[in-house]
Amino acid sequence: MVQIWRAVPRQVDQINPGDWGAISPEHAAAEAQRGDHVITARVRADQLWTEGVLEEWGYQGENPVRGRRDGTVEARSHTSLAAGRQHGAGLSM
Repeated sequence: MVQIWRAVPRQVDQINPGDWGAISPEHAAAEAQRGDHVITARVRADQLWTEGVLEEWGYQGENPVRGRRDGTVEARSHTSLAAGRQHGAGLSM
């Protein structure tokens, strides 16, 4: 089993087949839009696929999985993330 995270609007509580998720809670939080929260679920490894980007995985299970809110992860909006990147935050050389 693999733990996955997904940033979703507050009213959403499941991860559907075809949805993208992350294997890193920090990456899911970075993908959040304003007002989103991050949910997490455990899925079988053979239900995930990637196009080669290790941070992003597609869920391909037969049914939606109910996620639970991950209170340890603070969702950040793209605007605040973009502002941080513009000023060099998070970059290491």
